[in-house]
Amino acid sequence: GPTIALANSHIVFPDAGFNGKVKYGFEAGITTQTHLSKHFSIEVKALYQWLNAKYPDESDLYNSYLPFHQESIVIPAFLMFKAGEMGMNFYLGFGGYYGYVLKGRVEDLSFNPHQGGINWCIGFQMGKFKISGERRYQLNPLFLGDDVPKARLHSGAVNISYLF
Repeated sequence: GPTIALANSHIVFPDAGFNGKVKYGFEAGITTQTHLSKHFSIEVKALYQWLNAKYPDESDLYNSYLPFHQESIVIPAFLMFKAGEMGMNFYLGFGGYYGYVLKGRVEDLSFNPHQGGINWCIGFQMGKFKISGERRYQLNPLFLGDDVPKARLHSGAVNISYLF
């Protein structure tokens, strides 16, 4: 069924003493779920993701920030554990994701168009409605090139889904 989310993101520089600043974004798409047993299922989403962040300006790493914007198609997949009865279920999921960057804006750097990593979620389902919180941690480089900073995009979202 349809899914919408309010998202946030920030850029992490694992080898440096600084990180980017959090900004907000949006996700929309569809969610599918296949039940494996009473307590386990596989959930896959296809999302259009619109993210913003700020990253440090090289001229003043701790006080000046530049805008970052990225629009992607993202496919997160989760192995879900479900607990609960009587029309209300709580769940916890772990998995991975793949994202393809459609367009973006960042000064003097080239995006890696293929992005992927790990993700997890926690939430509940009441009837056909599902509300969850998700986190995604990019494992491969955010930017391409030899002389670019090692950076990863971390994002989170609060989702509302309607399951048919």
